[in-house]
Amino acid sequence: MKVVSWNLNSIRARLEHVQNWLAENKPDILCLQETKVRDEEFPRDVFEAMGLNVYTHGQAAYNGVAFITPHTLEDVQKGFPEGDMNDQKRVIACTLNGVRIVNVYIPQGDNPDSPKYAMKGMFYRRLREWMEDDFTPQDNVLICGDFNIAPTDIDVHDVEKCAKKCGYLPEEVTWLNHLMDWGFKDSFRLIHPDKPQFSWWDYRMNSYTRNKGMRIDHVLTSEGLSKKVVDAGVDESPRSLERPSDHVPVFTTFKL
Repeated sequence: MKVVSWNLNSIRARLEHVQNWLAENKPDILCLQETKVRDEEFPRDVFEAMGLNVYTHGQAAYNGVAFITPHTLEDVQKGFPEGDMNDQKRVIACTLNGVRIVNVYIPQGDNPDSPKYAMKGMFYRRLREWMEDDFTPQDNVLICGDFNIAPTDIDVHDVEKCAKKCGYLPEEVTWLNHLMDWGFKDSFRLIHPDKPQFSWWDYRMNSYTRNKGMRIDHVLTSEGLSKKVVDAGVDESPRSLERPSDHVPVFTTFKL
């Protein structure tokens, strides 16, 4: 089973990119973030014409998460179990082939003095509490999406600079580590323990050409599910297209 996560930074702006990528790669499930469109305005007909099913949780202009899959998903849940955080359309979950898949778009945080930063920390705490309440590390569960935090020094282009900005602040890294300490593994690092690799490059300052990026998009797998990981990677090809997202797809493949 191949699970892919991709922050599109607008489904409308990247519709053709997604169509072509799906036609070529055919994952079992594509988990999208920042769709930026109301559920009733999501271009589902385009994907349904490809024989795919669409599950959305979105709003106009901001945030939004979705699943696109050739399969029928079970137990689709929109938001946290106790209700979405300020109804910001940042969480959608489902079950596929016995695996609980949680798709998240975690707040960027802006800066430590911003209310958005406090919300980011709260989001991570709520994810950890959810795992503690509903699952064990031996269950088949994964969290994927845009985490807006790079895990380690090898995941950023400049450690000194990045450690002073949201996305790699020391406090943020402790938030991510606390979530992972529940029993998650970084599936990319299971396959590529030492490979420098990014999943996001700023639109400004020719960042992609200069490879000045960060790896902030992840597929975190529970201890039980991590034993079934057979491949993981990052597909940079969409970043070279015209009007690309600033993120690229990340994927993990399982032998279930």
